[in-house]
Amino acid sequence: MDYLEEKFKTLWRYSGCNGNYQNGFRELVAKYNGPKRYYHTLDGHIKFCVYTFFEHIMYQVKDPISVLWQLILHDVVMDFYRSDDDVKSAEYAKEFLHKYGVDAKAVDKIARAIVYHNHKQNPCNEDIAFGLDADLFIFAQSQDVFDEYESNVRKEYDWVKESAFRKRRVEILSNFLNNRPSIFLTSYFKNRYEKQARKNLRNSILKLNKK
Repeated sequence: MDYLEEKFKTLWRYSGCNGNYQNGFRELVAKYNGPKRYYHTLDGHIKFCVYTFFEHIMYQVKDPISVLWQLILHDVVMDFYRSDDDVKSAEYAKEFLHKYGVDAKAVDKIARAIVYHNHKQNPCNEDIAFGLDADLFIFAQSQDVFDEYESNVRKEYDWVKESAFRKRRVEILSNFLNNRPSIFLTSYFKNRYEKQARKNLRNSILKLNKK
């Protein structure tokens, strides 16, 4: 059993889900194995988010079970030709969790949190903010890891012309860099990782503008 499946099995038990955890895990594997995923994969981005949760977040949030579900399900729907994946992922999360017997109030809470993963609005509580920071924690990794992330994002949008992609990517990264008080929302991540994240984003913007 690999790391992610082991953590999922524990989460399944503590969430009071019905049936064998393998049924739910196989369903998510199938969803995350959809076409054109290079970065937003179960074994890549989601596993990294789960690892970040256990290494940095678990003991700082009020509702760790909801935050962990938020991280596992926030990218379950990915359509690289649309811009409402956060809403669609939230809808799928509700169906998935209801089906496996998670408490209705918890389901609504998790689904509401997932919608914030468009990173366009301020979260309504710190638990959600921790989940959003885990989603963006890739920004604060080493230069090599961040460059690989950028390369995989480009592969996911390989149908977009190079000039158009570069222009839009610069806009997205610049928004995180210049149009927010900080990249990270929680003091924990800001104090430790903001500097590296900003360095990576600035370097990426420079590279994109030079091509």
